[in-house]
This record gives sequence, C-alpha cells and structure tokens, in this order.
Amino acid sequence: RASATDAWYLCEVVDQLPVGLQGEDDRFASTVVLQVKANDGCYRDCRQLRVTSHRLVWMHSSEWFAVRLDEVTRLTSDSGVLRRFVGEPKFAMHTHRGTVAFKGAINGLQEAVAEAVSLKLWLTGSFEPRRLGGLSRYLADQEQRQQHQSVLMNQGLSDLRSLVANAGQMVAVAGRVAEKARNGHEDAGEVQKLLNDFGISGISASTTSLPISGPGRVEAELSGDVVRVAITALEKSGGILLLHDLYALFNRALGTDLVTPDDLMRAVNFAVHHGQLRIRCFGRVKAVQLASLSEKELCAAVSREVAEWNGVTSVRYAAFRGVSPSMAELILRDAEQSALLCRDSGHQGTIFHAVPKAW
Repeated sequence: RASATDAWYLCEVVDQLPVGLQGEDDRFASTVVLQVKANDGCYRDCRQLRVTSHRLVWMHSSEWFAVRLDEVTRLTSDSGVLRRFVGEPKFAMHTHRGTVAFKGAINGLQEAVAEAVSLKLWLTGSFEPRRLGGLSRYLADQEQRQQHQSVLMNQGLSDLRSLVANAGQMVAVAGRVAEKARNGHEDAGEVQKLLNDFGISGISASTTSLPISGPGRVEAELSGDVVRVAITALEKSGGILLLHDLYALFNRALGTDLVTPDDLMRAVNFAVHHGQLRIRCFGRVKAVQLASLSEKELCAAVSREVAEWNGVTSVRYAAFRGVSPSMAELILRDAEQSALLCRDSGHQGTIFHAVPKAW
C-alpha cells in the first residue's frame, strides 16, 4: 500500500518478508547498508536492498518498503570520479509520486534498476500479491526464505571481518593475563588452563596484535605475521619450504581475510631485506628458507639423512622431513648436483643414495 508522505510503498509482510508479486523474480541484491531519502528530505538507513522484476525493495527497522518500477520516469546519478573524492555517490529514482534518492556504496544498483525498467518484465505478471496454494505456494515460500538467508549470511561474513579487525585488543589482554599466570599469580592454574584451551598461552605481554593480524595490516606487520608462520614451519621442515606451500599454510592460519600471492611476496621480500628469511630459486620454482641456513649446510644434512637408508624416494624423504614431495625432490636433486647423492631410476621410481666418501 502507498505511504502517506513518501514516494515509496509500504509492503505487506508474511514471515518477516515482503509478499511476492505475481511473476516477480529477484535480479539484484546488496548486503551493504545504504541511506534513502524521500519527499520529507530525511535520510534513513535501508538494509537488504533488492531489485526485482517489479520493484526495488528494502528494509528499514522492521518494515519493508518498495518503489514500483512501472512508475519510474527517470533515473539520475551523481557517482562520477569527482563525487568519489568529495562525498558519497548518489542515485535517484524519479516517479510521479516524488523522488527517492540513495547514497552510499551503490555499485551495481543503478545498472540493475535501469535494466529491470527497460525489460518491463512486470507486464508478464502483475502487481497483485502472489496467490498460490498447496505445493506451489510452499516451494515459492521456501525459495524466498533461502534467498533471504543468503543475504543474511553475506552480512554475517561482513560482520566477521569487523570482528577479526578488533580482536587484537582481546589478544593483548590475554597476553598480559598469560604473563601473570607464568609469574605465579594466584589462580594461575585455572588461568593457564583457560589460555591453553583457547590456544593463546604462548602470547607474551608485549603482544599488541593477533598472531595473525586482521584487515588493514601494513607491510611490516604482515611481514611479521609471515615470518612467525614461516619460522614455525621451517623449524619443523629442516629449514626450507616451497613458497607456494608457505602461501597455503599462511592463509590456512588466517582462516578469514586471506592474503593474495602478491601480498605474501611483498611481505617475504620485506623479511628478506631485513635479514629474517632467504629466498632460494630452483629453476623457476622459489623456496623460502631460514636466513641462517646455507646451501652447503642443507646439502650436507640431506646427505647424512639419506645415508641412513639403503636408498630413499622423494615421497619417503618428504614424509621424514615434513615437506611436500615436490620440495623433497628439489633438495634431493640439489644434493645430487653437489655430488653428495646419486640416483637410480627404475620400475620402483627414482631412488636416491648417498655417495660413499671414498668416491
């Protein structure tokens, strides 16, 4: 039904969702919060904005509102380059009832409305409420609920990023509590158990950010995160790791807000520049290793380890060293090129042997 003072309509709601219209299909959905202004000149927050074949709908407080697309006479926007620097982008829909203006992150909204207006798909249906019975009504209601839940899930993921961004303060407090527990503070046993349960017992009082930082990380901070993950992994794998394996480990540790390969490469180069890590190339394949580990020391260690077996494959050596089979193959062949190993290729695969010292 029409609102008394605004250029929009107040929607009939069933199960907290606007009642669908005959022949209506969703065409665009936004999970960001925008602001909408109508004839009274006041801006209101609008959420869960959707463009359908018949209308543009959004929720404010607990009510749903809509603009009928068949009443739109003109679309205007103020979202050019200059607007991005001096204010929020704006988009307006003009009808015979008045003008409805939106501002905020309107990316894709104007295009979706313009396309829906030009297609005029409401002509194949009507603006009467959808009247279904039996199984058809159940399926239609189920589909609408699923679409609504999808929008809510996207909003939840956006809120999760905000939670991760502010979690550093919590970890800093946990670090101070951990220091008190380690220094014999009363109830230390219970505190330490709590910290162990949450996997943060190793955080020191000087920690000011998460072990893996959240959104907005700067290059030095990201590099520090990468170094912590890299050194932990390198100490378990004998000091060397393929760069793409480090990328997988680091993003697995992040869980959310994943970094790109370029971000990781910049962070690693930053750590290399400050003497924390080293990059080693095996042809076109790059690996990262501890700054204190030299190629000669690595080859000598590989030779000693292989000498303990009567021949070893790269797969078996990978399991022993805790690296990927690709990394194991590369360091075994590198030791071979240094004349510390030899290999035999047969029906059992490639087997590496230590070269006797008498050779």
